[in-house]
Amino acid sequence: MSGRALLESRRVRPIYDALDSGAYRSAAATAQKLLKSQPDYPLVQALLCVALIRSGRASEARPVALKVAAKRPAEASVLGALQMALVDLRLFDEIAKLYKDLWDRSKGTNEEFGAHAVMGFARVKDWKALQAVALKMHKAHNEGNYLWWGIAGLYLQAINSPEAQRSLLLTLPSRLISSQPSQTLHPERLHLHLRILLAQVPPDAPADHASLTEARQVLGKEGVAEVVKTSLALQEIRREVLERAKRWDELREDAVKELEAGSVNYANHLSLISALQHLSSEEATSSARSLFEARVAAVPLERGHLLAQLELERVLPSSPSDPTRLHELINAYFKAFGTKPVCYEDLRPYLAHLLDAQQPVAPILEHFRAVFAGESPTLQTIINAHKLLRFAEGVRTAEEESEKAEVFMKLHAEGLPHGKNLPETELQPADDLAVLAGLALISAWSTSHDVKYLHRALVHLESALAQSTPSYRLKILLIRIYRLLAAPSPVFAHSGSLRIQNIQQDTLSHFALSRASIFSTAADGDHSIFLAFPSLGNGGIWGMGEKENAEMIVKAYHKEAYSQLEDFISFADRIANSLQRHLALLELRKLDLSDGAVSDNRDYSLIPEWQAHGVSVDAQTDMGTKQAGHWLRAFALIYKGVLGASLGSTQVADNETAVEAFKTELTPQEAALFDFAHVLVQFNAATDDEARKSTVQAAAVFFKELEREYENATSEKSVALPWEALHIAQTAFEANALLELAVPAPSANKKKKGKAPSAPLFDVARSTLLKISEPPATALAVEGKFKADCGDLNAELVQTVGKGLQDARRKIWEGVKEGASRRFGTGGGA
Repeated sequence: MSGRALLESRRVRPIYDALDSGAYRSAAATAQKLLKSQPDYPLVQALLCVALIRSGRASEARPVALKVAAKRPAEASVLGALQMALVDLRLFDEIAKLYKDLWDRSKGTNEEFGAHAVMGFARVKDWKALQAVALKMHKAHNEGNYLWWGIAGLYLQAINSPEAQRSLLLTLPSRLISSQPSQTLHPERLHLHLRILLAQVPPDAPADHASLTEARQVLGKEGVAEVVKTSLALQEIRREVLERAKRWDELREDAVKELEAGSVNYANHLSLISALQHLSSEEATSSARSLFEARVAAVPLERGHLLAQLELERVLPSSPSDPTRLHELINAYFKAFGTKPVCYEDLRPYLAHLLDAQQPVAPILEHFRAVFAGESPTLQTIINAHKLLRFAEGVRTAEEESEKAEVFMKLHAEGLPHGKNLPETELQPADDLAVLAGLALISAWSTSHDVKYLHRALVHLESALAQSTPSYRLKILLIRIYRLLAAPSPVFAHSGSLRIQNIQQDTLSHFALSRASIFSTAADGDHSIFLAFPSLGNGGIWGMGEKENAEMIVKAYHKEAYSQLEDFISFADRIANSLQRHLALLELRKLDLSDGAVSDNRDYSLIPEWQAHGVSVDAQTDMGTKQAGHWLRAFALIYKGVLGASLGSTQVADNETAVEAFKTELTPQEAALFDFAHVLVQFNAATDDEARKSTVQAAAVFFKELEREYENATSEKSVALPWEALHIAQTAFEANALLELAVPAPSANKKKKGKAPSAPLFDVARSTLLKISEPPATALAVEGKFKADCGDLNAELVQTVGKGLQDARRKIWEGVKEGASRRFGTGGGA
């Protein structure tokens, strides 16, 4: 090591040591001290960026990182630290430009800079620039992986281009592949070759399309069959080629060969069934039945073979008018796998098929009921039998559901000893019985609209959760019920205990955050529910996901994992365009909207859908209509119109067509708010007093209707749930906010003669909000009714849950009153 290098090492070593030990503030301080004596020190500047980012000061690091990148340093130590900082700052464009410029300066001779440039363009998905660099590198160095990097870039550029350009662009990678002296047997390159060929086949192409023929020829070349056997991705694309080419006999023969060889890949079963549906050959179908029966006999513990029998009987029944064979197979499956938790999910589609076809299910139900009279059935078998019976027996009355709930809770208590020696981190085997009790009571409420059933459900579910704290199903049901009862505090507590991490913020946060602004109508806004999802701020999971997804794409490209590239890119796009991201941030801000395409990544599969056939617990426990793309765009129009009005725009958009499309996802109050926003724009556009008077009257009707709905929702005889009254109040508050945003407030100068044209608008809004902000007696008198509804249950738990519910309800309504008092200066507070 030279003297200069040794000196540099000694000077920066303390910064590296501090970073390695996690002392980021110390590292930043040391770097800043060094820079005072030597301001233009690229390595220290880059290390300072890393230290600042990791100590939560990314905004300070950004200009420093850009300054260092602009100097285009070529030293490996500087580049390593700088790239780390640029990745953390998500300045992926800068990384690509940096290495592209360095590679250009080397006149294409520095392979390392070229490879980094390719990976930089992969991060930002600039496939055109990527393939250009990769192909130039191949030409200069004649390395195979550089060629395939370029081919993959051309393919990705093609499939992301307009339809008119796609065909031409897809011919370029095909020519490059055909120019190679020998057939590639590299699994990933072979997969990419086949993807390129399939991409050239239109959806309505004939079976003998040239690209399909070429794909089959590629698969038939020497050595390829052996390579296909080593890759599930290649096996899948081979099946796709045969299906697109309508080679049903060949597809059937392949599947039969695999199954006879002992394959348990369910894709082979489905492939065989698909081929049989197209062949319409009784002989081939009979042969498949015999094959499945033989596989079941040979490997009785493999679910796939029995499921294949069920699926074949469903799509190609032995006797369309006689379901006896399907009954036998369902019973056989239950006998073999009734002890498995997955039994219900596996059999539900086949019970639904019988019910939808109005075919008899009584013999199957008798088979399930026989479990309860059998000798020592397992707890899981009892649970599965109850789930399947509940699904198939149909809707019950509220009283019957209430009785069922008590049966389930009794069975739950009897089942708890099965998990007595399990650690606290494990789920209790009897949990599903408590969930079934909760579902029964939800159905009882849904049928009768008597809130006592929801109160009892809370007690039962909280009792079960105390025995099994990790149970996400119990927590999700509790979250849904507490939201219906307008109790955000327990929603916050249970949401936090779910410990939702990383990508789950995108897929699962909707359980708590859907229409969460209903609970944020206080003066300062009660945003506590959002604290359960800290990563919503500062780009949140979507910012972190952008970084992680970019790195996944780079790794896939670098390792030539071409079969995974499209999935990674699609995943990155879905996260970037997440519907839940827009919905959550809108609920937090009710602003900053996008009209672009969105991807719905919300996961509803965790909701235990164990109700009767045709009944959804998701629909039963949802607050209002399901928020999706129409809902998002409706509110985009609301705020964009009002913001335009606030900036002086007098353009009045015709919203009638839009409203009709959006009404499926708007509650009645939200649809009225949509129209009210249109009224505000009309008020600003009005050029005479008569026109303004007409809009004021329309606004008055809107607010008076909200008053009427609120009175109905909070009357003693009302069956409306507390969240519905809060939703009306929140709509009124939001309407007032839109009014203040769109229309100049009337002057408070008392010497001025006459009222401003906008004064009646503000008067009617003030009057309505003051009336609505008064906490209704029905909303606060909770504890007494709760005790009356649950008097026969555990007294201590009833006391705890009832008090928690009342405290949460009181807090939210006192916040509403305080918000109105502060806003309108009526004094006091609650």
